[in-house]
Amino acid sequence: MKFLIITICLGIIIFIGCKKDNNNLDHGVLIKGTLTNNKTKSTKSGLTLADADKIMVIYGQMFEVVEIDDESFALYAPPGSATALIFVTKKLEYIGHLSVGGMNMLPLVNLSDGENTVIDLSELTLDGDRVYPSNDPVGNEILISEEFIELLQELGAFYESLAENIDTDSDGKPDYFTDSHMMINTMFRVHAGACGVNETEAQLYNEINPDLQETFIEYFFNIRGGYGIIPEHINVAFNGPEGNPHTNINVGDNYSYYPNCKFGFQSTFDRSDGEPFETGVYNFSLDGTTFYKLHYYKIDVERFLVLARPRLITDNTGKVTNIMITYESSDNQNVEAPAFVTWLRVEIQKKDNGEDCIVIGENENDIISDYSNVIVPEEINIDNVEIVTISYADIVGNEYAIRWSHVE
Repeated sequence: MKFLIITICLGIIIFIGCKKDNNNLDHGVLIKGTLTNNKTKSTKSGLTLADADKIMVIYGQMFEVVEIDDESFALYAPPGSATALIFVTKKLEYIGHLSVGGMNMLPLVNLSDGENTVIDLSELTLDGDRVYPSNDPVGNEILISEEFIELLQELGAFYESLAENIDTDSDGKPDYFTDSHMMINTMFRVHAGACGVNETEAQLYNEINPDLQETFIEYFFNIRGGYGIIPEHINVAFNGPEGNPHTNINVGDNYSYYPNCKFGFQSTFDRSDGEPFETGVYNFSLDGTTFYKLHYYKIDVERFLVLARPRLITDNTGKVTNIMITYESSDNQNVEAPAFVTWLRVEIQKKDNGEDCIVIGENENDIISDYSNVIVPEEINIDNVEIVTISYADIVGNEYAIRWSHVE
């Protein structure tokens, strides 16, 4: 038997739903509320909710802006996401952010009516820089455990870093409005083992050979940005964190352009020793001259990692018809497909051509609805399967690619 670690199909972990469309969502979980005309001033800006004109909606790697109409608002957000609402003035000045259940986001998981859930926050009031609803949906429309709440509360620093990246060029205005915004996340590539076939279950490397390590994980610092900051000449530079910079970041010619997409470019970095990036402020430039400060918060891979084990099912001719997937927590317990998985994608890499793939769940028009039984829409014989990769995004937008070799 042999295990091959080779380059996966072009765009190993490309953001799902790559299309140019700046319109706000018109489906998903409906969130609405009314602002109270109180005079409480924000501790950061000195402004009040009476000054609010817009709401910045942040989920995963995406921004949207919703207008406040006659002190009321209604917006949609995707189920499975952690959605942050940030209130700003007509001049785009920060006022405050929504806080529910001690969290700085709405965790849109385990919803009372699924994706048809309506969350009516009712009246909102400002206290410090936090905006509190009179109707807290946690425990009502959002049915999550105390343990999961505590986990999300621990991610407060992650959302503080996210908020810092709203104005990377420090001009006092959110970058979204000039199409110069940048979003960062962590990508994890997990080299797991051998996929299962028919009655044979998938196995980790150390289950096949005890002398091998259980899994091998690669860590990536990923940046996606708007078209407004792309210069004429590309000369990528990246360093950090400030104060104790890594000396082994692989920079190289690290830039990909995406026409007609929700983001204009992507740059993804790793370290030569394979270690993760530490929390801190990083400096990034597309032209080698103009630098943007990016605030990064390291989230341990174990927080939201689930081991998705694939088993390829074939017909009597050897054609792969579907892929059965089971999920395993970090403590090796079988679990249902987690509610915090916001999208799933499966890639089947063919032998002899590392760039030839069957991709299932590639975009918003090809969404996988059954995370446990994925139908393979194109013909491929089991003998032509090289690698199966199961990718997903977690509730905060970090992305995981779990790779399984097909061993004959």
